[in-house]
Amino acid sequence: MFDSNFIANPYETYRCLRETAPLHWVDNFQRGAWLMPRYADVSAGLTDARLSSRRSQKLTAALPDEVQGEFDEFNRIFSKWLLFLDAPQHTRLRRFLNQGFTPQVVGWLRPRIERVVCALLDNVMGKGEMDFMADFAHPLPVRVIAEMFGIRLDDQKDFQIWSAAVADFMGSAQPSIETARRAQNSLLALTDYFRRILPERRRNMSDDLISLLIRLEEEGDALTEEELLAQCSLDIIGNKIFTDGSSLERIYCPRINAKKRENCLNY
Repeated sequence: MFDSNFIANPYETYRCLRETAPLHWVDNFQRGAWLMPRYADVSAGLTDARLSSRRSQKLTAALPDEVQGEFDEFNRIFSKWLLFLDAPQHTRLRRFLNQGFTPQVVGWLRPRIERVVCALLDNVMGKGEMDFMADFAHPLPVRVIAEMFGIRLDDQKDFQIWSAAVADFMGSAQPSIETARRAQNSLLALTDYFRRILPERRRNMSDDLISLLIRLEEEGDALTEEELLAQCSLDIIGNKIFTDGSSLERIYCPRINAKKRENCLNY
């Protein structure tokens, strides 16, 4: 499932999986995993209390036993991500974080997103051509979420490097030890960055997302500093993982007609 032919065109494989069985055992994904190819089954599974999201340790499970101890801190941070929590912890954190993504916040962000898009396009205007993924799709989500957090432009390049390293690790069916080490170093660097700026934001709060979360915390919502740091790294890396591919898909997906594709490129 993970060779170059599948990566280039996975849809025929997806169709075959959906038509043959509701469950498939995949040996070559980490140390083995069940694959559910049908939407209805996945939707039902996500709301089934018998199934748990506490699977952060699985991310390093495919690594050799002798190096597992290297990744204790890596796994500790992952274990605090909203993505890997069950109710009631998940419910509490999600309710808290949703306050940072209201229509008002998104509206406030719109001109900042437009500036980021224009800046990325300006960077390639003189070339006469562009690599859409390298020049636009890869940097855009990290730049946008960094704007939400009020991260200085000079530091945003580091955010792109760190998030790419963790995304490469999480997207690999059989990550190498070196890939895991790069990802751990990047996640620790990202967490340390947020840890350093939190005291300054507490003293000088602005209109960024970190300041908003601190303000909510001080108004009485229970959120520990470790939880706050973990959700900051999740937002940065999750944005990278879940938007990179969709940007390119909007251009190449055969189900999108020519007019929509033109609009996407124009935008």
